[in-house]
Amino acid sequence: MLRTLLLLSLLASCLAFQRALAPSRVLKVSRLPTKTFAFGPPDDERPVLTRENEAEEYFQSESDRKSDSDKLGLALAGLAVISLPFLLGMALYIKAGMEG
Repeated sequence: MLRTLLLLSLLASCLAFQRALAPSRVLKVSRLPTKTFAFGPPDDERPVLTRENEAEEYFQSESDRKSDSDKLGLALAGLAVISLPFLLGMALYIKAGMEG
């Protein structure tokens, strides 16, 4: 039973990397060229954005409006949340090594 499962898993892993066989017939579908624009007109019809014609006011989130000193506390808190479990685990590992 175990030998059969091992052989089947070996066969499956070997066959997973085989190239697919090419089909004997390739169906060709003729398509008519159509103009479809998913995101608006093509670039040649869109006005170019320059510094002169850019709007003075633009979207800013609440965190964009804060100064860097206000964001520093949040960044340090995130760093502490990520690193403290690893430091705690390392301290416990060292303590366990000293005891036993």
